[in-house]
Amino acid sequence: MAEQASGKPSHKISNWVNEHRQALRAYIGSWIAYNETGIVAHAESLELLCQKADESGQQYWVFFVNPVYFEGIRFRAIHFRSITFHDWMPFYPIKLHFKDKSISLPMIIDSGADGSLISYDTGIKLGLQINEGETVQSAKGIGGGVIRYVWRDIQVSIDQHTITVPMAWILDGENQEEIIGRAVVFDAFDIEFKQKDEIIIFRRRIE
Repeated sequence: MAEQASGKPSHKISNWVNEHRQALRAYIGSWIAYNETGIVAHAESLELLCQKADESGQQYWVFFVNPVYFEGIRFRAIHFRSITFHDWMPFYPIKLHFKDKSISLPMIIDSGADGSLISYDTGIKLGLQINEGETVQSAKGIGGGVIRYVWRDIQVSIDQHTITVPMAWILDGENQEEIIGRAVVFDAFDIEFKQKDEIIIFRRRIE
């Protein structure tokens, strides 16, 4: 069985999604597995994708090709189509671990988000479950919709460093965002965004 990618990603992998954005239009609404050589597999569900990618024997990262990434500049649920900005999404390859399961995928590094969140499919792949009697929380998005979620402590590997991060597991299947927010992560690392060069640099803080 192939292992999902780990360790410090190369710049080529760190910026792979942005560099192949136009080619990814063919996979809108699907999951893909990729590495430096290209797309390893694609499927409608994350579980099926990992099965296909594992059969390849290659290391890989996974990514959901969200339709909203092709709808112009986004400020949460607000879209501006008539203004041109630097067309770069701040993705960084992250590895998530929960108990004996793990998954490697690019996540948006969002200094405007208080906390981190993962999609329903990603949580299922990690083996997350709703506990009997657990209170499901909800939050309103800018667009007025209600998002249901529960908190889970997830092991997050960034380059060679692993920390425990509270993450909101979004229970609504239509939400496929994967976001690293400020809580814990921005205290553990000094993070530098070089938008001109399309690079994000993580430096582990030594306390």
